[in-house]
Amino acid sequence: MYAKLALISLVVAVVVASPTPGGGGHHKHVTIHVPYKVHTIHHHHVSKVHVPVHVPVVKEVQVIKEVPVIQHVPVPVYKHVPFPVVKHVEVEKKVVLDYLG
Repeated sequence: MYAKLALISLVVAVVVASPTPGGGGHHKHVTIHVPYKVHTIHHHHVSKVHVPVHVPVVKEVQVIKEVPVIQHVPVPVYKHVPFPVVKHVEVEKKVVLDYLG
């Protein structure tokens, strides 16, 4: 008796809680009308046009096009010669001699 009552109340709770189309699940669908002109302006790629703006010159600075050489530092050039590098790693293993005799 109590099992049937609990099962029925559970089924009723699931049915009431499940959202249904048409507003039963508290869903509200709103359609917003966008005018054609606004829609086409905001949904297309727009190219930027450069507008020149006058910037006043505060201070003129001398432009040096060549950098003077103060000190010559020789850079050694090493020629790479391929040489095989063999790495030997010695491993000591324990040898267990088990003689039955």
